[in-house]
Amino acid sequence: MQICDIGYGANSWQRSQLSSNYGVAITGIFNTLDCMEEQSTTIYNQRYETFRHLDKLRWQMFQILIVIASGTSLILRSTTGDIEWWFYLLLGVALVLISFAMLRIGDGIRMNAKALTKAADAIGDDGMPDVSSEWKSVAHWIAVMVMGLGALFIVVAIRQATACSGG
Repeated sequence: MQICDIGYGANSWQRSQLSSNYGVAITGIFNTLDCMEEQSTTIYNQRYETFRHLDKLRWQMFQILIVIASGTSLILRSTTGDIEWWFYLLLGVALVLISFAMLRIGDGIRMNAKALTKAADAIGDDGMPDVSSEWKSVAHWIAVMVMGLGALFIVVAIRQATACSGG
């Protein structure tokens, strides 16, 4: 048996209803399973919504990458001369920041999945996907490749900047 919070303002009618509904003579005491199931359901709902939110954020980062790639291709197609070093630097920094955000979001999804799995087990949902390993995630490998590409652009920018300055 567990004491659940019914509030300080419960009057005698509310106490009698609790007593008659749950078959307990002492007011405010519920069956432990009822309280735990309600808490597990609440936690499950909150963690599931967090999972959906983080997953949307992760794929929005991927959409931003597509926009950056499209914009870069348009700029490169319209340019007839050499690309300035600052453009490579800007592109590299943007790619590294986006990939870092994708990796952090993935970490958040994995941490949230642990709590979500516990809550799902408590209410009987055994169909939770396994997101315990970042190495199994396509989004992780996309972020790693984008980070490598961003680092490459930063190196190109530094080389061009030093070549332009005569160093």
